[in-house]
Amino acid sequence: MVSLAILADSSPRFRAGTYARDRWGCDIRFRYPTVKLLDFGRDWASLEASDNPFTLVVMAHLIAQREREGMARLNAKLQLIRRMYRRGYSKDQVLTLFRVIDWLLHLPSELTPVFQRALSTIEEEQKMAYITSIERFGLEKGLQQGMQQGMQQGMQQGMQQGMQQGMQQGMQQGMQQGLQQGEAAVLHRQLQKKFGEKFTERHRRCIDEANIDTLLDWSEQILVARSIDELFH
Repeated sequence: MVSLAILADSSPRFRAGTYARDRWGCDIRFRYPTVKLLDFGRDWASLEASDNPFTLVVMAHLIAQREREGMARLNAKLQLIRRMYRRGYSKDQVLTLFRVIDWLLHLPSELTPVFQRALSTIEEEQKMAYITSIERFGLEKGLQQGMQQGMQQGMQQGMQQGMQQGMQQGMQQGMQQGLQQGEAAVLHRQLQKKFGEKFTERHRRCIDEANIDTLLDWSEQILVARSIDELFH
């Protein structure tokens, strides 16, 4: 068994590595290796050149310490996400790294729409809709609302027809409704951004009336569709 420490603080002078304790003439000293994340910032070019996924986490941590202002942090975050895509990681790696980067480089609420639009553009350029088409902006919120509504409906039905059966049916209906609403909201936003005025009320009705499988299929096709009519053929 090996003990080591990763030092994530912002103080250049702090260098732990020894634990000592003494009492009544007895003393214990324990030395352990340490890694100071701040030191990696001295060779930023090596972090950029590496294909090790953890270097992106280190870069995000150092940026979070350095960039406190909203716009500066936003720009640095987008640059880091572009670099993540250029490294060619798998879908699972991208989603895992994105969650960490998004958590480390938290943005003010007023910059969230700006970040979401920029992220959508990045994924369109890279032809990899891992985050906006899989994680979905608003999907988790829609799912949560749907489950809550479903539980309420299920409890009401359960009181009349049997609690267990009613809750199960209500939750299933609520989850399906939440998924469909979240998927439709994302598709509305993507089509409006890509096709502008060509995205009409007729298209909106088609989306609102479509089932979840059709919505998922359209979300995948939107990245390669050359016209809105091609998507809704």
